[in-house]
Amino acid sequence: LFVRWLYNSQNGIKISDYLEELNIKTIAIYGMSDAGCKLYEELKNSNIVVKYVIDKRMIETDIEVVTIDDDFKEVDIIIVTAIYEYNEIVKELKKKTKSPVISLEQVVYEAESCRI
Repeated sequence: LFVRWLYNSQNGIKISDYLEELNIKTIAIYGMSDAGCKLYEELKNSNIVVKYVIDKRMIETDIEVVTIDDDFKEVDIIIVTAIYEYNEIVKELKKKTKSPVISLEQVVYEAESCRI
């Protein structure tokens, strides 16, 4: 995943461009490990608004952090960065929100095929 993401980045393929092409304006990020932090940094200076992050830990960041037990604001999409637990996380998120949920892996690989 990270090798593909780096390849995309080096070739001018941005996740923000892919999301904009899908008419996505607001997102939430599930998981603020290395992948979540990298995604947030990449989107922070784009037209995509990261409304909040969802994490098990209460982390220090400049954006609102909620846990899976909190109420969520609606967003255009939730991107799950914890790819190994993706299926279990989707089940939990679907109980809490109507926002579509996709994996970071899907975003990274599809961004390459939708190059602007």
